[in-house]
Amino acid sequence: MTQLSKKYAYLSQAEKAGMITPKTLLLNNADSHDLQQFIATCERGSRFIIRSMQSAEDTHQQSYAGHFWSSSAINADEIVATIALAKKENKQRLKQLHLQESPQLMLQEFIEHHIGGVLFSPWSFFANYCFIEYSTQSVQAAVEGIASPAVIGLKTDAPLALAAEMDFLETPLRLLTTKLQSTFDFPVDSEWVYSEQKQAIVLLQVRPQTRLVGALFNATVAQQQQVTLPIGRWQYAALSESLGKLSPLSFSLLEQLYDDARAGLQSLGYRAKQVDFMTRLPDGSVLVEPQLEKSFYSATTFGGFWKSFKAPQWQQKITQLLNTLTLDSEFSYAQLSQYFQYWMVANALSNGQGREENTAHAYELSWRQNLNAPVINISDNSWAVLNKQLKQLFFFELEKIKQQLAQTPANVLLSWQDYLCNKTVSTAQEQQAATMALYDYSLLGATLSHGNMQSIGAKKEVAGMLFIIENPSQFRQDIPEGSILIAPYFDNQWVQSIAKLKGIIVAQGGYLSHSAIVARESNVAYFVGKKANNSLQHGDYVTLSLSGELVQ
Repeated sequence: MTQLSKKYAYLSQAEKAGMITPKTLLLNNADSHDLQQFIATCERGSRFIIRSMQSAEDTHQQSYAGHFWSSSAINADEIVATIALAKKENKQRLKQLHLQESPQLMLQEFIEHHIGGVLFSPWSFFANYCFIEYSTQSVQAAVEGIASPAVIGLKTDAPLALAAEMDFLETPLRLLTTKLQSTFDFPVDSEWVYSEQKQAIVLLQVRPQTRLVGALFNATVAQQQQVTLPIGRWQYAALSESLGKLSPLSFSLLEQLYDDARAGLQSLGYRAKQVDFMTRLPDGSVLVEPQLEKSFYSATTFGGFWKSFKAPQWQQKITQLLNTLTLDSEFSYAQLSQYFQYWMVANALSNGQGREENTAHAYELSWRQNLNAPVINISDNSWAVLNKQLKQLFFFELEKIKQQLAQTPANVLLSWQDYLCNKTVSTAQEQQAATMALYDYSLLGATLSHGNMQSIGAKKEVAGMLFIIENPSQFRQDIPEGSILIAPYFDNQWVQSIAKLKGIIVAQGGYLSHSAIVARESNVAYFVGKKANNSLQHGDYVTLSLSGELVQ
């Protein structure tokens, strides 16, 4: 069964909303007459590009970057031959991936440009700002990491401005961001170019952001963020990975919920003395102190007895709650807290059974999920089922406050107590928070020496065959499974291969790039800005160390 790519649908939606996009023709049913008519609508002398638009490109949580295949810019008389090549290339890729789809292609006018970039909005948890990476070479250069960063404020001055010669772009980029936010109900990751011929910004692509789970953390980052951590061995842990980045409001609310849940955990024989095992960095990343976390969940002398003794009572209380639910009420913190406490109890008594994957960022207040009311199964009160259903109830109730918060998005920069007291966020608070949240390679890369270089993805030593690609734009083969890839940059067409690789080393790129994010989610080591050992050759069996060193 063949479906249209969401990327194409989103671009069409953007065009209908008044944004300038490349003229596009679907090629699945187009004939020679359609091609001639399409060419006639474009400016004389225009060049074109042919790209794949498979539904399979919209996988990996929300969306893969790029396309299975894109041509270079071609003249009108090259279109027919390039279509034939595109069909052949995409058919081969679909066969390799065991996908039952026929090749789907689109023909677009190529937008001549030398300025281009990527745009993220809402960026992190800052609804009133957008994050830009731009290049004075091309949009491809920005995607590859040869770019400068900027943060544009939609209501205030930018905390990180565009270069002086790029000032003329700020107003149109602000307008584009505002249109994107009003058109799409998800955080967007888009590509844009400035066309001198059109004297306007043209939107090339829009898709949901792949969300960065966790983040880098080392002495350099701590110094840049001016972080003074409490005493302990603070690090990223499973909790950090599942939460991702949290706004001040989300983090302080989570601390309050954990504090309220202590009584329920203590009734099961856990110590749960104080919620001191989490801390939040200025960029929203959450660190965990393992010894404090272990102490929180450690059992008292008679912990095993109380867990067994109290289980039936908790099962009765939770079953009674599920039998008397009222889901259409207004948001209630008391209800949210009860769901959270019962969920933590059920999770402990189920020994983790009933957990589901892909929960990253489900908690964050600034990311609306638009959840449907959960269907409660009261006929099965096993702990695994109760654990799953209480989690669904918690996120459903949390969604109510997310919807309220959408009216005043700046409030995510308040603490929970400030929020309850109806305090407001100042412009200075917003700008300071937005500046401190920058973690892209273009800012950190210059300060990272080879001594403290570390993987954006998996933090582990790996071994495999070295696979070197010297010219990504000309590479058309498969990357062997289990290999360690070295390339000047990571081409978007390889994103599907990330999960099967052992490691990746690219000379240029960004922490916000799609490939870096997917590598982290796929637990693959990924180094940016690392020069490979010239004595090593293609096909060598090597070990990739934690610091990015390659050793035979």
